[in-house]
Amino acid sequence: DREFIEARRRALKRFVNLVAWHPLFSEDVLLKLFLSFSGSDVQNKLKESAQCVGDEFMNCKLAARAKDFLPADIQAQFAISRELIRNIYNSFHKLRDRAERIASRAIDNAADLLIFGKELSAIGSDTTPLPSLAALNSSTWGSLKQALKGLSVEFALLADKAAQQGKQEENDVVEKPNLFLDLLQSYKDLCERHEKGVLHKHQRALHKYSLMKRQMMSAAMQNRGLEFFRTGFLIPK
Repeated sequence: DREFIEARRRALKRFVNLVAWHPLFSEDVLLKLFLSFSGSDVQNKLKESAQCVGDEFMNCKLAARAKDFLPADIQAQFAISRELIRNIYNSFHKLRDRAERIASRAIDNAADLLIFGKELSAIGSDTTPLPSLAALNSSTWGSLKQALKGLSVEFALLADKAAQQGKQEENDVVEKPNLFLDLLQSYKDLCERHEKGVLHKHQRALHKYSLMKRQMMSAAMQNRGLEFFRTGFLIPK
């Protein structure tokens, strides 16, 4: 499917641009190798280069103190940011849909103009002989056909201009909201991973800690009860 392949090509181009424009990723050795290597064994080259690059959390001096830089109300700010990203994403999704419809109408208009011009050309090139009743007006009909053929050329030019306009709207107008939507989608995915991953693990850790604390308290109470029971029987009357 040509449309599917074209959509995937555009999406891949947007993804590569987003990664290459990132202030940190743009300086990454593996990314530079991936974008500049022209050989066939790029996977092996990437593996060799990756062995020389350590984990970012091992290389970064601030990784061990990352939690110290978080504000106290980080969860509240996270919830507000997540809702803001969701609202912006929904609004731009609607804008992108309208832009796609505008570009689609321009392309359909170009196709209609082209068909219109072809029909005019077909009428102007018609060689069907006139009946005897209309023989006196043959010169008029000939002039009319020449005029229609001339109009077909004009409609062909209009169709070409409309097609260029539609293609430009697809490449410039529609792709910009798509690029921004891809960026917003990455933030949405990051929020979901944070909720399902970090927050979920944090909640599980708290739950596990509370269970452990209750077990310790229960064990302490049992020990106290047992000690009281023993001392109660050992006290002489």
